[in-house]
Amino acid sequence: MLKVLLLGPFSTIYGLATFVRNGLYHLGLITVARAPLPVISVGNLTAGGTGKTPLCILLAEILSARGRRPAVLSRGYRRLRNSAEPLLVSDGRTILCPVEESGDEPALMARRLLRCGARVIVGRDRLRSAEMAHDLGADVAILDDGFQHRRIFRNLDILLLDYCRPWDNGWPLPAGMLREWPSSLKRADILILTRAKRAEVPSGVSGRLNPGTPIFFAQHRAIALIDWEHWQMGNWPEKGLRVDGPVLLFSGIARPDSFREMARDLGLEVSRHLVFPDHHHYRCWDLDNIERAASGLAAVVTTEKDAVRLPASWHPGVRTMVLVLEFSLGPGRAIEDLMTMVERKIQK
Repeated sequence: MLKVLLLGPFSTIYGLATFVRNGLYHLGLITVARAPLPVISVGNLTAGGTGKTPLCILLAEILSARGRRPAVLSRGYRRLRNSAEPLLVSDGRTILCPVEESGDEPALMARRLLRCGARVIVGRDRLRSAEMAHDLGADVAILDDGFQHRRIFRNLDILLLDYCRPWDNGWPLPAGMLREWPSSLKRADILILTRAKRAEVPSGVSGRLNPGTPIFFAQHRAIALIDWEHWQMGNWPEKGLRVDGPVLLFSGIARPDSFREMARDLGLEVSRHLVFPDHHHYRCWDLDNIERAASGLAAVVTTEKDAVRLPASWHPGVRTMVLVLEFSLGPGRAIEDLMTMVERKIQK
């Protein structure tokens, strides 16, 4: 409540600015550019983790398996070296730049997508990134975190909302987490409710959508616990690894409570959870603190998004493990239904 009282006036200004900007796009007073290839946008309405990265990975993997040549285009949030030119993070075979230049989420996507050959490109100008992707042979672009990036035309807008807190506290940034008002749901072609407890649409959501908008339900599911060295090499043989004894968790993600819940659901005995800011760049003193906190415990466990930000040579003195997640869409034939809609849109 204190945060709203202090920051509410700034949120009102922010919300008014986004409302006016969206109105200008709606009236056609701001030009929308077309990319030289079909564009699928994956975005959300709030700042923070709703599952955009794992969904982009899933879409790229399925499209590749179906004979497409996808490229993921990302803004590369909190890149330390943020040039204006598009940067090729991965050509689908090799990772071509360090995480400091790409950002953590593009680095994670590049690592995971080496298995299917999808390219990953970062850059502030998504149109130029799309042009680079086309020149490199891609035939479809997946726009990571693209819902607010309205300058580029998209064939399909997929919007993700957190099932439990679709509007956070109902306030725009900085008093809340909303990037724009809930009325913007009408721009969504497909809505996916993530971390869904059940296949029921929360009150106040369906009425803001256009009639007939497809709604899917998804969860983030832990699929593997992998030793740090194996994860770095992309070698994942130890499905269902167990750890006997208490563990230390550490993470710098938007929703650390979700990570903690998944670790406990796997049967891990969580002794302590060190929480860092989202997209945190780990310094030597952070790593020292983690090592001290892990002393005497059975293992240290972190997320993939954090793992890409760690020095490859780091060894905290205890077993280090990475929790790998999967974007699970259900129930029934939800994946097939979603991909049918995707294919129909990108063939237009």
